[in-house]
Amino acid sequence: MKQIFILESLREGDDKVGQEIHKVLEKENSGVSKYFDIDSKDDFFEKIQTIIENYAYEDLPCFLHLDCHGDELGIQLKNDECIDWEEFKCKFRDLYIATGRQLIVCMSACKGYNIAKMVAYFEPCPYYAICGSFNEIGFEESKNGYLTFYKSLQSGKSILEAVKDVNEKEKGMGFIAHRAEELFNIAIDSYLKKLTPEYLKAEKEKKIQYVKDVWGNDQNRIDYLDYIYTLQGQQMLLQRKYKSIFFS
Repeated sequence: MKQIFILESLREGDDKVGQEIHKVLEKENSGVSKYFDIDSKDDFFEKIQTIIENYAYEDLPCFLHLDCHGDELGIQLKNDECIDWEEFKCKFRDLYIATGRQLIVCMSACKGYNIAKMVAYFEPCPYYAICGSFNEIGFEESKNGYLTFYKSLQSGKSILEAVKDVNEKEKGMGFIAHRAEELFNIAIDSYLKKLTPEYLKAEKEKKIQYVKDVWGNDQNRIDYLDYIYTLQGQQMLLQRKYKSIFFS
């Protein structure tokens, strides 16, 4: 297991879960955890850049643990600034590359698993895997759950085995983990289910008209559009074209 970087931004009076996790991990295994207390949005992205510049890639996973308040839209920092999921993408992509595409993001924010929204099938992947919960999580629940998770990983267990240990200890936490590839496939399935024959027909007709306006009756292009604007054609396009972009 590689190093755990804990970024925390909580107000005065909040239980500092990330700091507590850091202290326990460092006491048991010095050097495994680094802790950053985040003051602002600028500070948050500066710390991410610091990690990028100082990360020593050794072909092991990098765990980025975020401890803050959050909801379906993003996270809130101690100074009340908010960072939405879209703002995460670019910098997380840089960190993902710096860590040899082995970045695992652990969200300790309430409903933090909404960070899955960072995954889009037409954009490069920003992380290898994510862990967290859609539920509202109490401070003690979060601390015990994540300590169980990290200790299970340090003992040699897989991520899925560690997730199982967390849910056995903190049954209300609803702790889950997905690889980006799994989320990509979920996104594709969700997109395909929304496609109706009427929508595909309308889109095909618009594209064919464009082809005729620009290239005339180019039968090869028209035949291609006839295929692409079917469910099978859309699935092929997503899997071949967008998957290569996503995992670039």
